[in-house]
Amino acid sequence: MCGLAWGTQSLVGFDFHEVAFALPLLALACRAYLDGRLRAAAGWAAGLLLVKEDLGATAAVFGLLVVHKARDGRDRRAGWLLAGGAVRWRRCWC
Repeated sequence: MCGLAWGTQSLVGFDFHEVAFALPLLALACRAYLDGRLRAAAGWAAGLLLVKEDLGATAAVFGLLVVHKARDGRDRRAGWLLAGGAVRWRRCWC
């Protein structure tokens, strides 16, 4: 019966996917970044590219944040890969 409720039925016509999928990915990426797990943060932020094409800029900036905070080469490489891949991904959608 809950599926027939007015609120549930109005969600069918509402474009909510970027909020429903981007918010948990951003939260996980930010938590990993704050914990110092930079490669994990870059991985979570890379998932933003699959949500909506507008989030490529957000992922690119997040990649630059990872590069800025990185202490070793592997973390720095993950950040550059995320930043460059996000710019390339965004260019493919435009």
